Amino acid sequence: MQQAIEENFSKIEIPILSKSEMYADFDTLCHWLQNIYPYYYIKSKLCATNYDKKLAALRSQISNTQKMNDFIWILQKAINMFCDKHLGIPDRQSLSEYHQHEAMYDIKFSPKNIVCTYKYNLLIRDSLWVKANLGMSFKYLDGKYYIMRAFKYNEQIYPEGLLLKSIDGMPIDTFVNYFYPSMTGALYDYKHKKYFSEYFMVSPDFINKKTCLLVFEDDKKNILQDTFHTDVFLIKGLSKKWPQQIDTQTVFTIHDTVLYVRMPNMLGNEDFYIQKIQKLYNENIQKIIIDIRGNSGGTDLVWMNVLSHIISDTLRQNVALYAYNTNKQVRDFLGRRNKELYNTDSIQTKYFPLLNAELIKIYDKQEKIIPNENSIRFNGKMVIMQDEDTFSAAGSLTTIAKGKDNIISVGYSRTDIAGRGLSPLLFQLPHTNMLIIMPFVIDYSNVNQMSDFLRNVPEIECRQSMSTVLQKRFSINPYQIEALLEDECFLTAISL
Repeated sequence: MQQAIEENFSKIEIPILSKSEMYADFDTLCHWLQNIYPYYYIKSKLCATNYDKKLAALRSQISNTQKMNDFIWILQKAINMFCDKHLGIPDRQSLSEYHQHEAMYDIKFSPKNIVCTYKYNLLIRDSLWVKANLGMSFKYLDGKYYIMRAFKYNEQIYPEGLLLKSIDGMPIDTFVNYFYPSMTGALYDYKHKKYFSEYFMVSPDFINKKTCLLVFEDDKKNILQDTFHTDVFLIKGLSKKWPQQIDTQTVFTIHDTVLYVRMPNMLGNEDFYIQKIQKLYNENIQKIIIDIRGNSGGTDLVWMNVLSHIISDTLRQNVALYAYNTNKQVRDFLGRRNKELYNTDSIQTKYFPLLNAELIKIYDKQEKIIPNENSIRFNGKMVIMQDEDTFSAAGSLTTIAKGKDNIISVGYSRTDIAGRGLSPLLFQLPHTNMLIIMPFVIDYSNVNQMSDFLRNVPEIECRQSMSTVLQKRFSINPYQIEALLEDECFLTAISL
């Protein structure tokens, strides 16, 4: 992959499309979103968003589009609209991972689609970060935006924890809700029912302003404001620099009664945890804490294997995975998968009134995690710690706690719908040669109404404050024992 990019980067240019080709690529993307993306209809209800109307508004912009860069941004906005980290234009690392498993997909890699996709990614991401010079950092917390680092501008000190109220007279929530499709890392806050992005400054709509009036409020309701230049780095930080944090997989005991397991990812490293757990476990251990805060995922097999070496009794979980029966590429992929796993390429379908759709059955049965013969046979309480950055396969682990008396989830609500699934599929637009990764699996486990699709809230939700956020951010290793014993959410988990 790297070789293909280096050898062809200067040789292969982004194609210049005619208007009809632009419309064709945009309509193809919309068709995939409406007929393959599993949460198009579900999110339209949960997020109270008319995606059909928003996509139509984007399509209308094509008639006045003169530059390819502007058209690529229209495609990116259509993708960003759904606030899904699994949906997007793959970066170099993702391209490499998909290239390793090329035989699984109908799309064949070529220097052209590799280089074009890489250049599109540079356009919509790296080019913006280069221009994002203002230097402010924000934390979105309980529906509000706070300054993460103190700074000085025009002799005025803006302390950390200051609340951002508005941009050019527009309330920050209004600004983000209107422009979120062009913002990096935009997500939906299901609790406060609005879109948000901590990186709203890394968007064309903000950067192209050149200057903007920002209004802040301190904890005493005092107003601080100024007109800031967005294209020149003028912010001077006053607080100490954030350290380069250490976050490695680790297992240790606390007070001889708690076994703490820190899992920063789910990337095929289960043997480390299993060996450490077996070595450190003793009859005095009353509680096991599995900390997956900030864990961005990997594969479910990691946490399943770890649990199988802990539990004393079989864990049972109803798992129902389905996909829309509207695309040949999806049907062909699932047919090949069934052939490999079950020695049949036939597929079964089922009608779901809630979605008013016929879905392809991928997996629908009670799943069992059976104790391994070398399991420690632990009978005590297990606590799974999650936060807003727990994602993908790590999010799947949190769902295991539901309905289990001896397993409980603790922490902060995640920013995704969550649930089980399969790796997203790879698609290619016909004229731009843009590759797109797109989820296609609906987790229909235990769903009776739309709200049941949301599996992002822990059983015990901790209160998050700016002081706890800053304390964690300034810690060199927030998961070492000294830092944990000052972590309010961890203290909640250990007290259960």
